[in-house]
Amino acid sequence: ATAENNIGRAPLEVKLSSAGTSDKDGDALKYQWFAIEAGNPNASRKLLSEEAHPEVRFENAGVYNVELVVTDPS
Repeated sequence: ATAENNIGRAPLEVKLSSAGTSDKDGDALKYQWFAIEAGNPNASRKLLSEEAHPEVRFENAGVYNVELVVTDPS
């Protein structure tokens, strides 16, 4: 997974890519992108998108970890 344009002032548009993910059986995969505020032990995961290659917007300034969860629904 990659992120493009991931440094700047808020609001910040970031392009995310799940390139490189695949299923050996060729099944369609389910994607979930989450953001977690870095350095905050009480931060909860916020769902950003369920698209494979989304463009997301961070409204608030800060440092965030972005997590991609890929599942095979079948």
